[in-house]
Amino acid sequence: MARENKNNRSLRRQQEQQLEILQEFQVTHHSGPLPPPDQLDHYNKVSPGMADRIMRAAEAESEHRRYLEKQLLEAQIADVQIERRIEMRGQIFALVVSCLAILGGIIVVINGYAIAGTLLSGATIVSLVGLFIYGRERLRTSTAHKQQQNTEEKIETKPEITKQ
Repeated sequence: MARENKNNRSLRRQQEQQLEILQEFQVTHHSGPLPPPDQLDHYNKVSPGMADRIMRAAEAESEHRRYLEKQLLEAQIADVQIERRIEMRGQIFALVVSCLAILGGIIVVINGYAIAGTLLSGATIVSLVGLFIYGRERLRTSTAHKQQQNTEEKIETKPEITKQ
């Protein structure tokens, strides 16, 4: 009996060694609002009408996303328009103040204070030229920064192409 148990054990070991275990993994990846057609078909078999409900939900989500994107775009446009109005108002006020300063300098020169009038008018003109140069440089760097941000956003939101 001990010999028979020994034989059984050795036979079992041989069978285990000869036995190959095969494992198969199937990995699928899907990206998008809708499942693949074969899964939709499976959902319909499990619960009739489920594929239609999934399609309607995906369409509603897509419509909602487009609505939100439209609202965001309209808000951004309104912000830009407000910024432009504020900038224009600032430019008009700057023009008025500058003209008054230059006119004041001329009046001071006419009244016999040549050095004070020249300094007042000259300082105003130098300040304006400096602001125009600074503003143009700031606009150029701001535009370059916005272009870089747009490029980065396009890279981040680029759709991923996957093979199934």
